[in-house]
Amino acid sequence: MLRALIPWLLVRSSAECSDNSSCLSTCTSAGSSPDNCAGIYCDQVFSACHCRGALLRSGACAADAPQASCTGTHAVLLNAGTFATPELNTAHLSQGASNALAVIMRTAAAAALDSTPSEVGVHGVRIVTDAPGLEGGEVQGSQLLHFDIAFDLCGPQAAMEAAQRSKAAFERSLALTAAEQFEAFKVSTIRMLSLEPLFTTTAARETSTVELAAEEEEVPNQSLLQELWWLPWVGCIVLILAAFGTYVWFRVRRKSARAELDFDGAISSRQMGADASAEWKWQSYVVRVVFAFDGRQMQGTALDLLENDLVQVEAEVDDAWLYGHTARDPDLVGFVPKNCVERLGTGAGAAAPQPPAPISPFAPPTRGLLVRFTDESEQEMTMEVFAASRGWLYGCRPGGSPGWFAENALSKHDLKALRPPSGPRLAAAGTMGLEEGAPNCPEARPALARRSLTRQLTDAITSTFCTGSFPVS
Repeated sequence: MLRALIPWLLVRSSAECSDNSSCLSTCTSAGSSPDNCAGIYCDQVFSACHCRGALLRSGACAADAPQASCTGTHAVLLNAGTFATPELNTAHLSQGASNALAVIMRTAAAAALDSTPSEVGVHGVRIVTDAPGLEGGEVQGSQLLHFDIAFDLCGPQAAMEAAQRSKAAFERSLALTAAEQFEAFKVSTIRMLSLEPLFTTTAARETSTVELAAEEEEVPNQSLLQELWWLPWVGCIVLILAAFGTYVWFRVRRKSARAELDFDGAISSRQMGADASAEWKWQSYVVRVVFAFDGRQMQGTALDLLENDLVQVEAEVDDAWLYGHTARDPDLVGFVPKNCVERLGTGAGAAAPQPPAPISPFAPPTRGLLVRFTDESEQEMTMEVFAASRGWLYGCRPGGSPGWFAENALSKHDLKALRPPSGPRLAAAGTMGLEEGAPNCPEARPALARRSLTRQLTDAITSTFCTGSFPVS
């Protein structure tokens, strides 16, 4: 129903006529000159007026105005769709373009180029269609037509260059002029398929070369960006791998730096005989703290003891002092006053606690482990080590007074020439399993996992006193 209604509305909105006089009256009243209105008549097939030129929507006739004598410089190809009229119908599709179509194209092209019709030349207007079976003289009523229009166009150079640059604006202006002014295209659609130069001038050639070069540059750039979409992801992965590698490298370097401070690099400088153990009695047993003791009284060489603490004794230094570590802090070794503890495991029971007697002045061991270290002036020094405590060593220079120094001052030495130790490590954490009364320096036990520097130093000191040689883990 809609397809039948549209042609009916078109016919009703057209310049309807009943006879030739009505068409002439309408043309004259619309302001056309008598010459333009001459020859107008009423087409009985379409019931519409028909001019020698092109019928305007006002009812006037547009004559074929003179045009420029220029030679066509550009080829224009349009695609049009409209309803059949006396000026444009199926007969023209088979026989060729009418004079009215040429007038319409000339006027519309001049408006699209923003010029007057006398400045624009439209040559060789022709209809291109592949509709089969069209015969001359065959016309139908309000029938929808679809065809191509081709012609050669010339005009002012600036206007032609502007149309070449903005083809969409040229197409829009041409279609709007044809639809608003002429009855043949009052309800239509016109699309431009191409607007190409027929020949290339020097200026046009340079312009085309520049545009072509720009297009060639843009296309590869766009395709390159599309092809390299994965590059940012690869960059992120590389950064993550680099960060991970840096982390691993710093960990390995830090571990290597720690290994350089390993006390296994220290070298014992004296060979002690069996009589060396006469100074310290190396025994392993457990005692309980009866009276609390503040180790700061001994300038840090003694342990801080709390009541009921358990102490693992490694050696008896003299009649007043023991050497060992507490069960609550096995990494810290030092000296323990005898009068503040009671021995466990004897089966005799604990004696009634008595207030501790005054502690005799502490005399540090006379023999220790001789090691080398680097002082602030980057000079190698030699120290004799007697005890260890959480990153600090207790000892002295040969012939000097004892004191504390940092364990990271030790320098590592090659131990390939050293032989395995003949005795065990009586370390703070390595003697918990020894029974009371075990012989001093028993047979070698299985090697323990690498421990802290403090424990290794304790092993070194105790093993040196026992065997006269420094063990290698």
